[in-house]
Amino acid sequence: MADKSRNFTEIPLGKYKELQEGGDRLLRLAEVKSRTGLGTTTIYKYMKDGDFPKQIHIGPRMVGWLESEINAWIMAQANFISG
Repeated sequence: MADKSRNFTEIPLGKYKELQEGGDRLLRLAEVKSRTGLGTTTIYKYMKDGDFPKQIHIGPRMVGWLESEINAWIMAQANFISG
């Protein structure tokens, strides 16, 4: 049987509670695409290259991104473009 080890970011319980209290949300792929204007393939390529926030597994077949990290990435792109 194939090794089904996973390579993903897990949120420790304490950090999860901190996120909830701080108002940070988990965004699904459709929302990330809408906010960034990027396509699915580009998002995953940028993640692989280390140029985009990593996804967080929130279930066996479900991932999300921290809203604060996506917002920070968008602001960094805006700052880079405006120079």
